Amino acid sequence: MKNFNEGKLLPSNYSGAEAKFRILFDDEIYMVKIPKRNETRKAEISYVNSQFSEHIGSNIFRLCGFEAQETELGFYTDFKGVTKVVVACKDFTQDGSVLYEFLNLSKFRMNSHELRDCNIEDVYDLIKENPLLNDKEVLVEKFWDMFVVDALIGNRDRHLGNWGLLEKDGNLRFAPIYDCGSTLNPLINENNVEDYRYQKIVYRIQSFLSSRKD
Repeated sequence: MKNFNEGKLLPSNYSGAEAKFRILFDDEIYMVKIPKRNETRKAEISYVNSQFSEHIGSNIFRLCGFEAQETELGFYTDFKGVTKVVVACKDFTQDGSVLYEFLNLSKFRMNSHELRDCNIEDVYDLIKENPLLNDKEVLVEKFWDMFVVDALIGNRDRHLGNWGLLEKDGNLRFAPIYDCGSTLNPLINENNVEDYRYQKIVYRIQSFLSSRKD
């Protein structure tokens, strides 16, 4: 695996639960995600395994024929001298594209409180009513395909802030799949993976988004 300390640190404005930074490595720009410390008392692992989930989940999407972020696992030693396995996600906007999270595209119609309670039918309505979006049927189809694969790999965190559209030269298209760090239950360790595989993943698959209850 690569040593990402060899990359050149770049300015970034990333948000989210995990520590992350931006580097130039081998003439490509990457976002490097550092696994956060596990705060779950019952868990037997010191750090959440989201870097592995991110890498494997992204590659499953790619194997299924989706355009997804390119990822690499590597090492990074922090300022305390602690070396961790991290995941580097290639920046798919370095060609001049701009990423618009669907959350931000939807604020013209719904406020932040309503968006937190958004369900699948609301997503359809938001796509249909957004005047900026073309090829709405294609967009809905891609969203649904992403939703199905997320269900198969146990990603329960596909909220409106971790998928979106790329804009370049005034054209919008579905962005490569990204932010897969919650797939395959990153809190599982080698001792309990068999129990969790059936009890938590197969029989209890859920999504961040639900269907409307009338």
